[in-house]
Amino acid sequence: MLDNNGSVITLVEGKLALKGQNLTVTGTGGDLMVNDGGNLELYGDETVTLVSTYPTLDTGSTVTYTGDGDAGADTYTITVLEDGYSNLVINSTDGATDTFQLGTALDVNGNFTLTAGKVDVVSGQNYAVNVAGNWSNSGTFTARSGTVTLDGVNQTLTGAT
Repeated sequence: MLDNNGSVITLVEGKLALKGQNLTVTGTGGDLMVNDGGNLELYGDETVTLVSTYPTLDTGSTVTYTGDGDAGADTYTITVLEDGYSNLVINSTDGATDTFQLGTALDVNGNFTLTAGKVDVVSGQNYAVNVAGNWSNSGTFTARSGTVTLDGVNQTLTGAT
């Protein structure tokens, strides 16, 4: 738990990896801000509790969901943030065994990168996915009946599309 006494905790550059630990930021008016060049790394099952409810993600910031590194096939939920992501990276460190499921519709205002693992839009939910930047897929993306919308300009698609 961080008690920032009402000030903003800013990740200017580098990575803040929660590694399965919960993050609680307290203090009146306190916030967690991830600047351009910063990377907030989550497994997907941590609890992130902020005064402002959501971290502030500047343009150019990255949120990475990564597997826990064991050999098991784990399932995680991608927590969708209020204003969407700037850049989103999904990376199963177990190779192709981890599955990351959407908890609601997904909005990525920058690049979407699936380096390894599986992203599942979730059967019966069919969440929409909007990506304004480039789409790179080296894993398995299961859209089900959900809609993927590329809503940017001059976007590049690489990997399995």
